[in-house]
Amino acid sequence: MTHLLLKYGFEQITSMVDGKGDEGIVRSVADINEMSEQIFDYLLGTVLLEPCFKVHRTAKITNAVLPPPVDMQNEPTIVGEYDIFGSTLISQTKHQKNMDVICDECKWPIAASRFAPHLEKCMGMGRSSSRSVIIIINKVVKL
Repeated sequence: MTHLLLKYGFEQITSMVDGKGDEGIVRSVADINEMSEQIFDYLLGTVLLEPCFKVHRTAKITNAVLPPPVDMQNEPTIVGEYDIFGSTLISQTKHQKNMDVICDECKWPIAASRFAPHLEKCMGMGRSSSRSVIIIINKVVKL
């Protein structure tokens, strides 16, 4: 619209209005400048920005959904006794020695995997251990 204003002048543009209610729209040069900016913003948004945003959105969604491509040439390998995380390999045929824990109550060595059940019985807590403790106490009292 600005180029129309420069080419024809304000008087000729206002005379282009059809006279059927449109004369109230164009009142001054500022109105024409505002209308031209609105048309420019509309064209910029519809012609340039919307397609750019669609392409950007599609690129972001596909990157978020699809995993990154795997490089098949550089597959992880086992080096010596270590796996890809740097941990030592434990063979399925080798059995690790169970870690023994010394019970504070009875001073017996107990496998770590059996320590909690042993402690219940040793300290006299739980249903079965309380029965066995009562039997032991009864034997001691009778002596």
